[in-house]
Amino acid sequence: MQGWLTGDWLINYSNGFIRRGLLGELADYLYRNHAISHISTIFFIKLFLYAIYCVAFLCLCIRKKIGLFEIMLILSAWAFFFDLNYPTASGRKELILFSAFTLYALIKTFSRKQESASVFFKQWDFWYLLILLPLILLTHEGLFFFYQYFLLFALMGKEDIRNTVIKFFIPYSISLAIFILVSVGYPGDSNDANVICQTLLNANLNESICNGAIMALGGFEYEIHTAYFIAYSIIFTLTFSALMLYAYKALDRREYNRCTVAIFVFMLPTIPLYVFASDWGRWIHIAAMLTFICILSNKTHEKISFYEGKGIYGLLVVVISVIYVTTWKIPHWLPNRRELVIDSNNIVDYLLLLNPF
Repeated sequence: MQGWLTGDWLINYSNGFIRRGLLGELADYLYRNHAISHISTIFFIKLFLYAIYCVAFLCLCIRKKIGLFEIMLILSAWAFFFDLNYPTASGRKELILFSAFTLYALIKTFSRKQESASVFFKQWDFWYLLILLPLILLTHEGLFFFYQYFLLFALMGKEDIRNTVIKFFIPYSISLAIFILVSVGYPGDSNDANVICQTLLNANLNESICNGAIMALGGFEYEIHTAYFIAYSIIFTLTFSALMLYAYKALDRREYNRCTVAIFVFMLPTIPLYVFASDWGRWIHIAAMLTFICILSNKTHEKISFYEGKGIYGLLVVVISVIYVTTWKIPHWLPNRRELVIDSNNIVDYLLLLNPF
């Protein structure tokens, strides 16, 4: 799986400008000019991003004084355990988005009371988005479909709508132009893949590094079959039912309905990913984590009870919570139909796809 886990990070501009090539070009530059191996560069980039993501998330949890309910969600299959359940899906480029978004959320929670009503270009978050959003697209154009969550975060925080939309619209418009440019003008082809691969082989990297994202520049076959719709419908329901319950407990009742509608509306721009790529589990994971961070950062109820009531009812809630956390996982993709042993008329077979044992 190194062709996907690491190869995607090593796409570079060896044969000219191409989508996703920014970090790979940095790694190639450091190798050529400072004899720092490609793998070492990507390792430290990932380590740096994980550090930002985890430290910012931990600080956010401390700031918002999380309880058992939030801990249960954090340990769920769609949250941090997604990477642990499927190491082959961990360390992908959404890590860049997670670290940028979590840091943004943390800074916003500390700075909201100090933010003035000055013009948008004098506010830090405008420049944060203006610089980071376009740069992130040069590492992976697919992350563009999650940019609207930055706007969702601000709207859930009851910020001035007009000022917020303007601050978001300019970076988003620039990012849209870059997305179209790299997707249409510089998508890459088999020739680019071969040149990039040869560059990495000349740097004494294993040939397996090419057998994934790099070769996929020349085209990649995948199959979206019936099992996708049934299995991931179950996964989507399990994931977002818990998040909606959390939103119900964490937000003001007056804000809950508006935020619930906004959460699902802001999910609509991610639909093209489910059409043009097979990693449905990753897309659900990303959307769920960004939604969770939005709710956590903007929660108005400091203490959220894990359950209300005692005795049998309380024990039942605990049992259900343990089952929810431990008995399912999210496959980041499904094999081709012919490789699956599954009865299309038996729902149990689809549930078994989610079983970690």
